Amino acid sequence: MPHLTSSQGTDVLSVLPGLFPWPKPTGRRLDSKKVLVDIINWPRLSIALSETQEEALFRPEIGASIILALDFEIQRLDELYILRERTEVIQFIEEHPSLAPLLLEAYGKIADLFGPYPHIFLEIITDPEAAESRQLVAFISTILPPNSALDRLMQLDEDWWLEVLEGADGNLCITLEFE
Repeated sequence: MPHLTSSQGTDVLSVLPGLFPWPKPTGRRLDSKKVLVDIINWPRLSIALSETQEEALFRPEIGASIILALDFEIQRLDELYILRERTEVIQFIEEHPSLAPLLLEAYGKIADLFGPYPHIFLEIITDPEAAESRQLVAFISTILPPNSALDRLMQLDEDWWLEVLEGADGNLCITLEFE
């Protein structure tokens, strides 16, 4: 059974019995280990319902919320990135849902280093020696001189990517593509 807590850590079920109606959930996520199923906001109080993704998928009403949240994230990714073989990329992200929040965060980090509206292509690359080994690659398209672009990519690694790399579980690579 999921556990309801307020943003102050108080057990909500003991504090708010019988409070109706419930506001509309926002459907944001916590992290890759716990899926934030719903956030419910009242004035001066937020409630987060979270459970592991495996637990959530066994509960149809919660699983539906996860799917809606992922659909929203994929829609936003489709607006920010250029998807090569769109159907294949979306299917891969659906198979690896922890990639969606990483990619949303990555766009801002990349924009800080490569300009406010970077062209970033998402593409699935298959290892020719192991057909079952696929990876999503984010190609940052740039007209910068190679040394400058590589310096910025290394800065991205140092400032952010190396800290969150584990969350990608080997399914995402960020690299450069020169125009």
